[in-house]
Amino acid sequence: MTRRARRGEAAIEFALVAPLLLLLLLGVIDWSWWMFHRMTFTVASHRGVRIAASVPPQDDPVTVAGVECAAWIARFGADPSTTTIAVTVSGTDENGTVAVRLSQPFDPLVGLLPIPEVLRAGATGPYYGGVYAEE
Repeated sequence: MTRRARRGEAAIEFALVAPLLLLLLLGVIDWSWWMFHRMTFTVASHRGVRIAASVPPQDDPVTVAGVECAAWIARFGADPSTTTIAVTVSGTDENGTVAVRLSQPFDPLVGLLPIPEVLRAGATGPYYGGVYAEE
């Protein structure tokens, strides 16, 4: 075989393999984008629970947790105005619980993978009723 024929073979092989590599690359990018947003929402819900757990009832832990979640989401480029933030505090003493649930419609970058259309995250923790609040 001549050198020219071998170069032609390589070009044809690359033309056959390149679309598969491109699809794989775009799939990895799409999945990574979804995972980045999912982790952002997961951390935001945990931060909301943590901050609400130490707020006394008179300082409205629901609002404080919602503001913290929205700030964290905005810090990483997601739009907090399209995010549903649900904070519930059951019990107003040291034996209560705090739950934060976040959800937002998710638009993938490429759309090659079957990624959920709604991004959801949540966390639950104990409510201390202001016992550990700073004086």
